[in-house]
Amino acid sequence: YHKEFPVISNCEYCYNIIYNSLPISLHKDLDKEWDKNTKRLIFTVESQRETEQILNISNKVFPIYNPVVIKTNIERKESDIVNFTNIARFQKVKNHKLLIDSFYKATQKNADIKLWIAGDGPLFDECKVHAEELGVSEKVSFLGNVEDIGALLEKSDVFVLSSDSEAMPISILEAMAHGLPIVSTA
Repeated sequence: YHKEFPVISNCEYCYNIIYNSLPISLHKDLDKEWDKNTKRLIFTVESQRETEQILNISNKVFPIYNPVVIKTNIERKESDIVNFTNIARFQKVKNHKLLIDSFYKATQKNADIKLWIAGDGPLFDECKVHAEELGVSEKVSFLGNVEDIGALLEKSDVFVLSSDSEAMPISILEAMAHGLPIVSTA
């Protein structure tokens, strides 16, 4: 048992989720232990006021701001090909299979489209095989991890996200900051 521990969260309601999942009889104990043993509570979102008030630990909360640079004056080159872009780790919740299935259907109506998928993860190879099975592997580029997401978004025409669930997807914020239309499931 550690004397102090940091809690890193990307959800402003993390404490509520933990708190509400416990029996009422343990709430006071959790409050005491949380306060006594937590040195810092680090959020990846700016709005953490509710949790600060619940825990009475405003001196322990440190937000990490998500840097999204808003681009202006992006000149897009005219092209007959429409480039769809997805940025997401290859995990089940991101539902790349749905994205590839939908793209396949779109290619049946418009052959002049491409799909760029940036990211990596445990389902990367499985998704590549799925694109091959559907016969769209020549139109789908699996880019892996991309260093300069901004440069990719500047070449894109439409941003797509096929996640089963999302909180506040940074990839959509980045795409919006680059002036892209968004097609998203979550």
